[in-house]
Amino acid sequence: MNGRTATMTAMTLAALAALLAVFVMWAPGSSRGRSAQAATDPSVDFSISSSGCNSSGLPTATCTVAADATFSLAFNLNSLPGNGSYVGYDSNVSYTSGLTTSGTGLHLTGSGNWPDCVFNASDFSNPGLATTGCSLGLGGTPSTYTGSLYHLDFACRTPATTQQTITILHGAGLTDTLDDTLASHSEAADETLTITCGAGTPTPCSGPCPTATPTNTPTPTVAREAAIVIGSGTATEGELTSVALQVSYTLPPGVGYWMIDVDYGAPWVSPLRCSPREGDVCNPTYNDHTVRVVGGTYPYGLLGTTNLATIVFLCNYEGVARLSLSVGTLGTVDFQPITPHVENGSITCLGPTTATYTPTDTPTYTPTPTPTPQGVPGDVNCNEQTDAIDAALILQYSGDLIDLLLCPQNGDVNRSGGINAIDAALILQYVAGLIQSLGPT
Repeated sequence: MNGRTATMTAMTLAALAALLAVFVMWAPGSSRGRSAQAATDPSVDFSISSSGCNSSGLPTATCTVAADATFSLAFNLNSLPGNGSYVGYDSNVSYTSGLTTSGTGLHLTGSGNWPDCVFNASDFSNPGLATTGCSLGLGGTPSTYTGSLYHLDFACRTPATTQQTITILHGAGLTDTLDDTLASHSEAADETLTITCGAGTPTPCSGPCPTATPTNTPTPTVAREAAIVIGSGTATEGELTSVALQVSYTLPPGVGYWMIDVDYGAPWVSPLRCSPREGDVCNPTYNDHTVRVVGGTYPYGLLGTTNLATIVFLCNYEGVARLSLSVGTLGTVDFQPITPHVENGSITCLGPTTATYTPTDTPTYTPTPTPTPQGVPGDVNCNEQTDAIDAALILQYSGDLIDLLLCPQNGDVNRSGGINAIDAALILQYVAGLIQSLGPT
């Protein structure tokens, strides 16, 4: 394939080192062999409360809020997990359509919230779902704080006496605390506040409402769908235009890895450069008509719409060059495959004169198959191929997030005597076509 090189850029290594630093942040002082098991913990107790009602200890509790009123929901940690401390938490709270909220009403830090919160994140792109989380700073002492972790403002935008619900979605990776070994501590059953959006002055309960009755209101779900989209551009002959390659996905835990090929209409256009996300790899000369984008992220997946790469094309001749997408690999952070909807694009090249270019037939590119040796270099999950999943697994292994690899004998691709982020970088470059082979040259 054209354009392959055996030189690793310092930028790629620096970006991967930064990504590895994020992994280390989630495992302060940990060592390989720790437990990453996720289980319910009878000691830990979360709740949500508002207007005098608290869900703690009940499957449901009911509050009354004036129609068109704004109220604050407190997300509480009432008791510590069994190990007595935590380094971070996850929170997923669903709500029905008569209520509205947004990130502008989220209060993760400051008075009345978790005082040890340093690294925080939130997502409100999924209708009916508020996702938040926070962790200690680097080297921070595990927290023993109990009380309100954060506050979130809602608006009651429904007709009088309409009942709405807010539900804590319990479970590992949904609502839980993480200890300093990355073990998850969560409750077993979801719990719900029923909000009656009524007219006039609110009449809140005092503590858990004695008249509260369980409801069978289903938790709103979000369609598990994804889209890979390449934009379109226009330029005159000899000028440049850029297009964005984007992924859209709406369901936690989010997109975790990808390998996408952009086939362009040579010779009308030529890719001059490609700018991927930090830590990812983009090869604009993967072959004479393809740009390849490879990348991954951990421990947080991509939610909403994310720009994976920006590709700059030069218009060579008047005409329309189609941009066709081929998704080789796409999956979630927890390694579940995703089948996306694909939207192709185009580049329109305008001619400065009436002269037109008549292209000659170009040979069809046919890659030469490489025989698969016993023990494929870089294939650490033993599926007899090397791809972005293997690079993601090596980064997790080197960051002490997983304890073992299925085929560790294939992971040390540079024969350095250890498996680390450099091997992951080499695999990403190999998958993107920037180097010809894996192993010492």
